[in-house]
Amino acid sequence: MREQTAIARRYSKALFEAADEAGTLQDVAQDLIHLHELIEGSPDLRHFIYSKVVPADAVEKIVAELCEKLSCHTVTKGFLSLLAQKRRLNHLVGIFVRYPQLLALQRKEMTAEAITAIKMTNEQQKNLKQILQDRTGFQVTIMNEIDPTILGGMVLRLGGFEADSSLKTQLYNLRLSLQEVR
Repeated sequence: MREQTAIARRYSKALFEAADEAGTLQDVAQDLIHLHELIEGSPDLRHFIYSKVVPADAVEKIVAELCEKLSCHTVTKGFLSLLAQKRRLNHLVGIFVRYPQLLALQRKEMTAEAITAIKMTNEQQKNLKQILQDRTGFQVTIMNEIDPTILGGMVLRLGGFEADSSLKTQLYNLRLSLQEVR
């Protein structure tokens, strides 16, 4: 799985760079959204495209037809054709996730996931957003996820960073410390 993720990252970066060079970052992003919706909405198509049994030229032909139907940009068409030829379409899921992340980073945008036991107030979200924007220099969007099992506090995820100040984790750490004392 780690190898698949690394491969998807490399392909996403290559696609991003090609789209950036062509000045079509947003067009390619829209193509990927439409393609993802189409593939996820059709289990038969998904199976056909991701299958290692189906000949690469047949998959490439179907992908070209999909691109034509969706009016995909030339960069997207060429990229998907390359993936089909190299039998790497199974990495599309990772590419669907990674490309928008690269686009957001270029725009200096980030999404922070704030997991709390109860819904954060608008004021709390505003304050957290301001702190994160000041520290990162990025435009930050706060997504508040409710998880009553954390009991209190917050788990904050931003980029590859996670800070866990939840009551659940603090109690767990206290329990471990007390077990060590015995």
